[in-house]
Amino acid sequence: MTQDPMIAIGQVTKRFGSVTALEEVSFDIGKGEFFSLLGPSGCGKTTLLRILAGIESPTTGTLRIDGEDMVGIPPNRRPTNMVFQSYAIFPHLNVAENVGYGLRYKGIKRAEAQGLIASSLDMVQLSGFGDRQANQLSGGQRQRVALARALILKPKVLLLDEPLSALDKRLREEMQFELRELQRRVGITFVFVTHDQEEALTLSDRIAVMSGGRVLQIDTPETLYDRPASRRVAKFFGGMNLFPGRLLRVEGGIGVLDAGTIGPLSGAVDGPGMGDGPATLAIRPERIRMAAEVGSPGLAAQITAISFLGDRRQYVARIEPGGQSVTIVTPVTGDPAAAPSQGDRVSLSWAASDARILSD
Repeated sequence: MTQDPMIAIGQVTKRFGSVTALEEVSFDIGKGEFFSLLGPSGCGKTTLLRILAGIESPTTGTLRIDGEDMVGIPPNRRPTNMVFQSYAIFPHLNVAENVGYGLRYKGIKRAEAQGLIASSLDMVQLSGFGDRQANQLSGGQRQRVALARALILKPKVLLLDEPLSALDKRLREEMQFELRELQRRVGITFVFVTHDQEEALTLSDRIAVMSGGRVLQIDTPETLYDRPASRRVAKFFGGMNLFPGRLLRVEGGIGVLDAGTIGPLSGAVDGPGMGDGPATLAIRPERIRMAAEVGSPGLAAQITAISFLGDRRQYVARIEPGGQSVTIVTPVTGDPAAAPSQGDRVSLSWAASDARILSD
């Protein structure tokens, strides 16, 4: 990164007995960045967040926040605060008392504390809710209270452990927008843990994709979606069509993959590092062109399923020969009667630059 990072993680390993939860993890997070740790359960993302918070200590490795060494520094002395998955709202306190809970340990006078609480509630759109009891709050309101309580202490880094996972889909989408807007307003570094790829893509400046205690790739949402660095990353971002095979040759940045009974397939190869050998071609459903089979070049296939998704249709087609299923997504336009039907034979094709040939 061009500027001094807010967080610098160096070769961090964490073991619990014989189990290695993190293995030599190294990367930087910038000041004011919305950074997400993305991966399935057990990948190490929450362990890493707890190390940032000081709840866990690394077995080996270094951690610096805003240039200061954090190894051995307890949570209450770190420039961080954390929003937990359960929100941890105190049921015996009202909203104002919950939000101002941490101020009592900072020696802040009552009048000043009341002003800070009021401004924090206004920041999360809960003005006038100070006297409400915890059991009178909706899920979204509880999440806002947890955010206000964490931000009132003005941390340099806010750590968020899947804070939207308990919300229903509609409210979750609303809160994603509010959380991103809040982060832009306060301008501090957010580190967000999630297993939801759509959530990470929506919220993040950059994402670290994790698996098995390691970081597979760190990039912008656009790059991760369109140019995954490996089959494992592509597979994690659901919906990608994957064709295993063997890389035959690369010329001018375009590779040719022998996909067995399907035949040769072309796709872009990022970088000069790939040689002949096992590889996978990856192509997004929306990048596949579908035409009537007769007289059209491409892969012959038969449509086996169709789903209407409002502004788009999702097709599943079986390639012949080989029998591999492929997902295709097209926008809903024109006469619905002109759209392909289940059982129709079609031809599938794509621009080589829209596909990626990846190492296994």
